[in-house]
Amino acid sequence: MKSQSEILLDFYGAASLHVSGPPKMIKFLRSEWAAFEVEAQRSDPDIVAEWNGGIVRGAPDRDGTELKRAGGWYKGCFWRATVRGGNGHLEVRYSTMPPSSFLFKDSCLEPLVLSKLASEGLHGLHASSVMIRQKAWVFCGQPGSGKTVLALIGAKNGYTVLSDDVTLLSEGRVLPYGVPPRVSPREYLTRNLPGELNPQGTLSGVVLSSILNHATFGKIRIPTRVRLRQVPSPSLEGYPLGGIFFLRWGKVKPAIRLCHDKEWGLSEAVRSIPLHGASIINRLALDEPLSSKRRIALKSQLDTLVDQRRCFELDALPKMSNTGWRLLSEEVFANIEQLELN
Repeated sequence: MKSQSEILLDFYGAASLHVSGPPKMIKFLRSEWAAFEVEAQRSDPDIVAEWNGGIVRGAPDRDGTELKRAGGWYKGCFWRATVRGGNGHLEVRYSTMPPSSFLFKDSCLEPLVLSKLASEGLHGLHASSVMIRQKAWVFCGQPGSGKTVLALIGAKNGYTVLSDDVTLLSEGRVLPYGVPPRVSPREYLTRNLPGELNPQGTLSGVVLSSILNHATFGKIRIPTRVRLRQVPSPSLEGYPLGGIFFLRWGKVKPAIRLCHDKEWGLSEAVRSIPLHGASIINRLALDEPLSSKRRIALKSQLDTLVDQRRCFELDALPKMSNTGWRLLSEEVFANIEQLELN
């Protein structure tokens, strides 16, 4: 077996994760989840993940507990594992994992963490969020809809980015999830993101990611991280939820509209689950479906935003130009500032 390293992470005191694996992978996890790392002294974490590089069959473990086999396919990479769980604890042993630490974190580890957080009442949206006048504004949408674009433009305007791809809501508050924002080759090349949004070194990373994307015929897409100067500390207290924008593709021109349909807004929020790769392990880990609990938890928050005229639909155009994004973002942030000043 190759040399192993380890890391212990604690997410808001609601979910703990212990990972052991190759030093290179652990180093990457440390750079992604630095804000959540704690000293490896906790003896009973909620989730234990281990890469052993060998074949682990679905036979009983040493204590007689039967192991379940699981596997998944995410962005052109396959992984296999055995799973043992019970009483709120989960052990996962990977025998095959994606060659990229990005993909391993996204498809194997993060879904487990988000499921545990959801069971504790911290529900994740596939969204970015930005702090404006001490309130958190959320941009929710499908991959490539402009969440990261708006978050980075917000950073350029002096706002603090609270999260990029995953936004956590809990009782009307947004919890900072300080993972570096990512720019994918598809977003950068087809959307022509403004160069001034990318700090030094990011452009070269995007070029390398683009080469890999083309070399694998688009089967593997490794994003490039954008290092921001302001990184919020994780806090269970979080920030009050100021409002939400649901991003969609427009057919005619960019547009911003108030959302008046509470049921539509709730459905969009409930469907927007950032479980990358539809992890099979995630389904094995749950004792019961969380969708009904998620709907109940999000309903009052979304209804309040609609009543307060703080829920919006935002239409953007595919392959929108720099000028188009600049004008649309100016309108977005002007609307937010006006609401917060009133």
